[in-house]
Amino acid sequence: MRYAFTPPGFANQGLAIELSGPFSEPRLLIAGERARRGPGKRTYVIQRDDGTGTLAKLEGAAVFVDPIPRVRIDDTLHEVAPRLRWYEMVACWLPVSLILTGGVLGGVFGGLAVAVNARVFRLGWSSALTWAAVVGVMVGAFAAYVLAALAFELLRD
Repeated sequence: MRYAFTPPGFANQGLAIELSGPFSEPRLLIAGERARRGPGKRTYVIQRDDGTGTLAKLEGAAVFVDPIPRVRIDDTLHEVAPRLRWYEMVACWLPVSLILTGGVLGGVFGGLAVAVNARVFRLGWSSALTWAAVVGVMVGAFAAYVLAALAFELLRD
């Protein structure tokens, strides 16, 4: 999925952030093509409309949080998309509660569900479909945890 944004001085560059997979890093695109990597991690070399070059750094996105990063250009932080709302973040993080009953195993399935839910909220689906998918991920994480715990119990005996 692509998220276009236009910071001042870049109106003709076609800047966008691309998310390709559930656990892949977001990428900066210029006119639909990958931007050239810069000297640091998540840093890219970009060119303004007037021809001068600068660096853009992707900040704030992580697999287990909102997957859409903010972009820092010349010490100015640009929002690419509105942040997830508080209740969306609560819904994303709710599966981590499996760690309370399931320990490490519950934490693994809960953590995976957090990553998936964060991406689901950014798919642009209708509200009903998005919430159905998020609840489905939560139920799926719990079911997977229960099945894995049962399998471990059976193997232990």
